[in-house]
Amino acid sequence: HGTLYTRTHVDVDSVAKTKAVEAVLEAKEELKDLIDIQVVAFAQSGFFVDLESESLIRKSLDMGCDLVGGVDPATRENNVEGSLDLCFKLAKEYDVDIDYHIHDIGTVGVYSINRLAQKTIENGYKGRVTTSHAWCFADAPSEWLDEAIPLYKDSGMKFVTC
Repeated sequence: HGTLYTRTHVDVDSVAKTKAVEAVLEAKEELKDLIDIQVVAFAQSGFFVDLESESLIRKSLDMGCDLVGGVDPATRENNVEGSLDLCFKLAKEYDVDIDYHIHDIGTVGVYSINRLAQKTIENGYKGRVTTSHAWCFADAPSEWLDEAIPLYKDSGMKFVTC
């Protein structure tokens, strides 16, 4: 039995460049008969914090990454709208899914996830977006979550937490 499917997030920024992407894509090819590996071109440092991120993410997608990923649009990026819009722009341009990490807690995290869900619907990406971590669900006011859950359902967003 064992693991037959995995998704990995590969940091892409001005320090790592695309070296790790090259290695992971090589491993994906070597292991393709044993395991299905999805590779996320992950803007770990933030699209607007590290200004090389967008071009390096594009290069990573050109190399064969399967998804695009961003991180904490409110606290890391300080630009929820811009970060999410850029991520959707890249995803649509390359016809790939999105895996967005949101570590923010409380109402800030819920707000970010709500905007991600709304933009998922607006961009016609229902069922193509995953939110990873979503720590905010642990301490957000229950009334916020009561209002948000129907939105999440409508967006078809998937949630992964660890």
